[in-house]
Amino acid sequence: MNNAFFIYTFVINSAYLIKSPLKISSKITILQKYVFLMVAKITRILRIKKITIQNFKIVAFDEDALVYLFGEIFVKNIYYFDAKNDSPVIIDCGSNIGVSILYF
Repeated sequence: MNNAFFIYTFVINSAYLIKSPLKISSKITILQKYVFLMVAKITRILRIKKITIQNFKIVAFDEDALVYLFGEIFVKNIYYFDAKNDSPVIIDCGSNIGVSILYF
C-alpha cells in the first residue's frame, strides 16, 4: 500500500477520535501514539511491533497488525458503548492479541 493510503487512513481515523466521547486528555494521548505509529509505518525508519498504552505493553506479530488494531480499537473506538452500570459483563470470544481487553 502506498503512503497516500496511510495518510488518508490517518485523517479519517483521527476524525473518529476527535468526535469520540472520550476525555480530551485521552484523545491527546491516543493521537500522539497513533501519529508515532503512522510516521514509523510511512517512513519505514522503525519497525514497530510493540507500543505501551495505559501502562500495558502491546506486542503484535507485525507492524501492520499493530497499526491496524490500534487504529480500529483505540482511535476509531469501535468497541465503545454506554454501559448501564459501572461494572458491565463483557465476553470477548476472539481476542487475537488481547488489545480489546485493554480497551475495556
